[in-house]
Amino acid sequence: MSRVALLHSPQASARSTTAIREALRAAGHEALMLAAGPNLAARLAELQPDAVFNNAPGLRRKSEQPHIVAALEMAGVPFTGSGLAAQIICQHKGLAKRVLAHAGVPTADFAVLRDQGDLERLFAAERPAFGYPALLKPEAEGSSCGIGTDSVVTDADGLRRLAERLWREFPGPILVETFLPGREFTVGVLGDPPRALPPVEIAFGGTDYYTHQVKQADAVETICPARTPAELAAELQQLALAAFLAVGARDYGRVDIRLDEAGRPFVLEINAQPGMIPGYSDFPKAAAAAGISYEELVAQLVKLALSRGAGDGLMAAAFV
Repeated sequence: MSRVALLHSPQASARSTTAIREALRAAGHEALMLAAGPNLAARLAELQPDAVFNNAPGLRRKSEQPHIVAALEMAGVPFTGSGLAAQIICQHKGLAKRVLAHAGVPTADFAVLRDQGDLERLFAAERPAFGYPALLKPEAEGSSCGIGTDSVVTDADGLRRLAERLWREFPGPILVETFLPGREFTVGVLGDPPRALPPVEIAFGGTDYYTHQVKQADAVETICPARTPAELAAELQQLALAAFLAVGARDYGRVDIRLDEAGRPFVLEINAQPGMIPGYSDFPKAAAAAGISYEELVAQLVKLALSRGAGDGLMAAAFV
């Protein structure tokens, strides 16, 4: 039996924290509840766990997710999920897309706007880095924060108005990317060596894409496994695995993919710490479709963490 600290925060679902705690106990581990906060290092020194199950996607906002991982790496304790380098890359969508493009993984054309100067240089360019219609969103937020029904623009005037509003409402840069009008999927990746789980389709009803309001209201249907031809399912899985490896992720993650008008898949982003609510979150749904129970999933993630030494937290992106 191992002593596993279950790290949680206000940004984590209480349902996932409870379920993970019960799964840890079912696997024979001693589950030590640990709230993320400024005294995290001191609490870890006091508890002396064998490993940490990281279920803390930030403190005040999800853009702080890498901050938690940085504290865990500094503490030198093995923990579940990706290390700091991959967490930073995945959290900053523009950086992730640059890594993906370098690795030859298809992703929609994009630009990152840090300030008004970037916006003016964009309009002065002979050819924008993306095409219209284009979708705008905060570059480092999660859970579709900042994405609404007006987030797709069709011209420069609309882009300017929306960019200026987003800068007022959210700190940090804005990502602008060509809007892809096709079907949307999310593909889980699990293990070492990693393997792709069955794709999940996001079936939108009255909207064409995830808005923050849609996500909060659970106003979409998820189809798991996705009803697709075998060839498309295999392509989605290969693409998800390539993206996961390109950013240097480990243990588990979820890759969001959308099709263009011709049915070609492009990676939208990589979630390095996907939701873990059993029977609800896409990642455990995909694991269940692969024949992996929730208890087995949690046990496997803990085993991966325990297999690493305390100094193995750092991981650079593969860039291949």
